[in-house]
Amino acid sequence: MNEAALRERIEFLEADNANLRARLRLVVDDDFISMAKVGLGLRPTCARLLWALWDSRPKTKEALFDALYGDQPDPPDIKIIDAFICHLRAATGAIDCGVQTHWGFGYQLLPADRAKIAAHIGVEVQP
Repeated sequence: MNEAALRERIEFLEADNANLRARLRLVVDDDFISMAKVGLGLRPTCARLLWALWDSRPKTKEALFDALYGDQPDPPDIKIIDAFICHLRAATGAIDCGVQTHWGFGYQLLPADRAKIAAHIGVEVQP
């Protein structure tokens, strides 16, 4: 491949990468965030973390970090996720539910806990 073809291929791959990153970014439900903030007394970032866990699938710490901070130019250290998980557990502990840890992998909001939180903050649980 000549230099021009390589440059063209690089441009294509960079554009494709940017497109994929945009599709992976967390699409936040603003109504859910507002209800979680009021109903559970969460700060905005913890409410967004709850939203990132809302589908009940296990998430890695890196996936949660990317969901919260994406392409921000100067994000905090990834250890901040552990602190937010602690805050989220404290807020949801009052209604006897919380976030499950999958050691060596990440975190998950179990479906039963999701249903309890939904009932508490007044949102519908979508299948």
